[in-house]
Amino acid sequence: MDIQTIIFDLDGTLCDYTITIEEAMRRLLPQCNVDHDLLGDLGKSAARYNELWSEEEAKRERVATIHKTVWLKLLQERGQNDQHLALCLAEVYLNIRLESLRIFDGTRELLERLRHRFRLGLITNGPSDMQWAKIDVLKIKSFFDEIIVAGDIGIYKPDERIFKLMLQRLDTSPQHALYIGDSLEMDVAGAKQAGLHTGWINPHGKLAAVHLLPDFEVRGPAELWEVLQCDMM
Repeated sequence: MDIQTIIFDLDGTLCDYTITIEEAMRRLLPQCNVDHDLLGDLGKSAARYNELWSEEEAKRERVATIHKTVWLKLLQERGQNDQHLALCLAEVYLNIRLESLRIFDGTRELLERLRHRFRLGLITNGPSDMQWAKIDVLKIKSFFDEIIVAGDIGIYKPDERIFKLMLQRLDTSPQHALYIGDSLEMDVAGAKQAGLHTGWINPHGKLAAVHLLPDFEVRGPAELWEVLQCDMM
C-alpha cells in the first residue's frame, strides 16, 4: 500500500465511554431528585434506551432533541408524562456520559506520530452537536487536517459519498488512502465501496464475513503504528 492519507472513525475506534448506559442511569436519578425505582429494572431500561435512541437518531435531529424525546418516551412507558423531568434527565445523562468519554491508551501518541508523516482525516456519524462536543472534550481537533461530522452534511456512513467527500477535501485518491474503523458494516464496507484501503479495529477478535474482509485488522489503534512501519519498510 502506498499510503499518503489516513482517515479515522471516532467512536469505538479512538475513544469510548468508560461507564455503561445502565451505570449512567443509576448516577443520574439522585441528581434529578427522583426515586431510585423511577425507571424500574435499569438493565431493561438501558436496553430500551438503546432501542429508542436508534429510532430517534434516524430522524437526524439535534442530540438534545433526541435525548429529550427518548427520555420522555421512557417515562411515558412507566406511566408518566412529565416533560420537565424528561428534560432534566436528558441533560444530566448527557453530561454524565460526556464526562466519562476517554481516548484509548496510546491513541494520542499515535496521532502525534502520524500527523508528521500523513494527511489525517476524521469521519464520524451522529448528530453535529454531540460529535463536536466529543471532539472538544477529547482535545483531538488539532491532529486532523479535515473532520467531517455526518450530522453537518446529512450523509452518513456507510454511504460512500461521505468517504469520497473526505478524499476530495484532503486532495487525495482512494488508492493512496487508508480508512480505520471498528465497524465492519459502517466503516469497512463503506470505505471499501469508495475504493479506500481499510483497517479494522477488532479488540475482541471477531470474525469478519468474507465480503467485508479489511486489508488488515488490529486489536487497538496503538498497534497501527507497527503495521504502518512494516508496510513502509
